[in-house]
Amino acid sequence: MFLNRIFSIGTYPDLTDKERKRVVLLNQIAFLGIVSIFIIGILSLIVDEEKRNAYTLIGLLEIAALLSIFYWQRVRKYRLARGVLLIVSYVFIFLLAKVVKTDVHNDYYFALLAILPLLFFDHKAITYGGLCLAIFCFYLDKEVKDLFTTGSISLTDQTNTAIVLFITVFLIVNYFKTLNEKNEKSLEQKSKELRSLNDFQSQFFINIAHEIRTPLTLIRGNNELLGEHQVTSFNPEVRKYQKTIGEQTGRIKKIVDDVLDIAKMKTDEFRLEREKVALDDFLKRVFFSFHTAFQQKSVSYGYKSGPDNCWLNVDPVYLERSLNNIILNALKYTESGGTVDIWYEAAKGNQAAIIIKDSGIGIPKELLPRIFERFFQADNAINKTGGSGIGLAFSREVVQMHGGVIQVDSTLGEGTVFRIQLPLAAPKTAVTNEHTVELPINEMAVLEETPLVPLLSNQSILIVDDHEDMRQYIEGLLTGYDCIHAEDGNKALSVLEQRKVDMVVTDYMMPNMNGHELIQQMKLKRIQIPILMLTARGDMNDKLEVLRLGIDDYMTKPFSKAELLIRIQNALLNHNEKRTFIAKEDLSGEEVTEDEAFLLSLKEYIQKSCEDVNFGLEDIVEEFATSKSTLYRKIKALSGLNPNQFINEIKLQLARSMVEQRKCNSVKQLSFAVGFSKPSYFSGLYEKRFGRRPFQES
Repeated sequence: MFLNRIFSIGTYPDLTDKERKRVVLLNQIAFLGIVSIFIIGILSLIVDEEKRNAYTLIGLLEIAALLSIFYWQRVRKYRLARGVLLIVSYVFIFLLAKVVKTDVHNDYYFALLAILPLLFFDHKAITYGGLCLAIFCFYLDKEVKDLFTTGSISLTDQTNTAIVLFITVFLIVNYFKTLNEKNEKSLEQKSKELRSLNDFQSQFFINIAHEIRTPLTLIRGNNELLGEHQVTSFNPEVRKYQKTIGEQTGRIKKIVDDVLDIAKMKTDEFRLEREKVALDDFLKRVFFSFHTAFQQKSVSYGYKSGPDNCWLNVDPVYLERSLNNIILNALKYTESGGTVDIWYEAAKGNQAAIIIKDSGIGIPKELLPRIFERFFQADNAINKTGGSGIGLAFSREVVQMHGGVIQVDSTLGEGTVFRIQLPLAAPKTAVTNEHTVELPINEMAVLEETPLVPLLSNQSILIVDDHEDMRQYIEGLLTGYDCIHAEDGNKALSVLEQRKVDMVVTDYMMPNMNGHELIQQMKLKRIQIPILMLTARGDMNDKLEVLRLGIDDYMTKPFSKAELLIRIQNALLNHNEKRTFIAKEDLSGEEVTEDEAFLLSLKEYIQKSCEDVNFGLEDIVEEFATSKSTLYRKIKALSGLNPNQFINEIKLQLARSMVEQRKCNSVKQLSFAVGFSKPSYFSGLYEKRFGRRPFQES
């Protein structure tokens, strides 16, 4: 560990691989030089006591010079550090060859100095100059003296041998250096091509997800409308078909989500949201979620608890999805009358092992190494009927990101055993029951019912989407609104410049000008109307990016009719309140715009402080040194909400972000995290604002 730290001095991340290797090599040579000088110095003192003081002084100077190399490397003076090494090396070998007389021909060590410039420099003048200098120093003791005394140099057999040796060693090292550089350039080029291909693949998956989610939204939405139609709403046959359609759209959505997650896992954007979970409680929840499916197929399904007090530090959402894929495979490949068992046990190295065993068709031994490959499927009758081949690949990626390993053992015709080992964590100091809270009906009754029809008449909504069927579908949902169509951002801006529009509902990914660019242009042109973004991009960074632009809301495809109508209605009501207040108070647009910085800092303060259930308007008044009346006036003019409504809005937006980032896994935990003491009341507010309860699938 100590030597690794010494050798890595000066290896900064922005260096190329080639320069980083040179820095490490220079550190290693400097360290070995210090050790060599120290050892040789001691031997020299023993052999020649008369020159003890001279040897000591020279040795200390050389050691000091070599130590300075580490300093120069650390401060990025790489050329200076290499120059110091060359000087010290020449002095050291010259003294060794000319002063410390031994039976060994120390002069030949100059051959090593001939190749040092090759290791640390690319300029040919420096490398060939180093060769000439090394040969000159080799002859400095004898032949050069003859040059000055007799006017000529006598080339002995030793001289000829040295010349051949020096040049041969130099050319061999130079050849391998050139060959290595060519290979490294080739590998670097291939690496760039692979990275480019990987980026293209990830973008391809994102684009495909968008293309799939759009028709998926239309299928799901029209399926819902079919159930509301007077002719079909009470027809049991239609209800059966509707259920099948709903189940299959859910399956497609799951496949799309898995593919996108696998693509994201290889990027820096992906993050696990870890928390401590009790393994027994976690596995029981996973186990019971499949109980009905196993009953319907008549497969025996069992769970056995393991050692007490087993805790894991994991992302519960992703780990559950990982286990779900394995359990679904066990169900898929186990015939009626078979068995599937789940249990966990202690494993070596402070780990826990989760075991999923089935008595299914099994996997051939030769295919076991490949079952975790993306899109790979074994050739059997069951797989020929369907399957994506990404479930197990996703599971392995998740387990490995948690620092665990997943193993599989199978016998053809007898069954398969999956073993997932994960590191244990220290138990929580206080354990609370974090299961999702179901809302009592009597508590929900106190909340106002939100109608699913527009409360405002003569409201115009601009629908921006490059998919004509999607625009038609959204217009069909917005009964009572005046809908205008635009197929991209450019055409939407033209509409906004030509006529009055009360709200914009826009897609994210579009040709010519996408939704993100459209919002930027609207802000630059100070078109201050509500914006709702519909996006197939489920990544949290994408959502935060558009929220930072100041849009009112976003929804991920596929979405439900009720949720869309509620969110549009809320946005329009707030905006109308804002316009009415500005007109009543006779405020100018410039004055409102100047206060937007205040509103941003207010949002940040509420987000930071809202966990305290006692947080309220008085805290804001004190923090911003303003009066209640001034605060009311500013907030109402900017948002259309009164201060208490605005505080709740920020809390609810924060809660939605926490749900989507999986920072909480129960209504109770989420409610307390954003400062609501009554989970049932909070859940009702959340549903009224976003059209669904927390953790409810869209």
